Amino acid sequence: MLKINSFLSVIMIIFVVCCNYNKNLQYGKAKTKENGGNEIIIATKVLEKYLYYEEKVEYDECYALLSSNFKERLKSYTVTDMNTGKDISITNAKVYKDYRLTSETHWYDQKIKKVQENGENVIIAVVESIGEGEGFKEKTRIRFYLIKEGSDWKIDKWEREKIEDL
Repeated sequence: MLKINSFLSVIMIIFVVCCNYNKNLQYGKAKTKENGGNEIIIATKVLEKYLYYEEKVEYDECYALLSSNFKERLKSYTVTDMNTGKDISITNAKVYKDYRLTSETHWYDQKIKKVQENGENVIIAVVESIGEGEGFKEKTRIRFYLIKEGSDWKIDKWEREKIEDL
């Protein structure tokens, strides 16, 4: 049994190394004035983290990866507070999580298909995903717009487009 587990561990390590190598080739290494490269890779890692948290339904963690513009737009949405029953604006990670838990489709099997620079300090990433909610399941293409806020990449907005019903 120990030999099988060791063999599987080695296979997993090789798989992870190969995937990371292919991602670096796929996304390229964009040159920017600030650091001489890597901005696409850095922004992509932020998006990967967001997608991971979204699949795990850890929406409070997603909130930290949203831009200040996005958070400002969220303030116009309200959610009913579970404890008080009052409507409150989405102004923090906890309220954002409550909002997403009550109104959101579950997204999974998310794959980044394309990442590119779109001017200075803007990166667009195209993701294909499966969305499932009450009574429906669909394949969707999502275009994420990431912007630079200080030294950090943040998700500023996204646009969804249904590809097909499943």
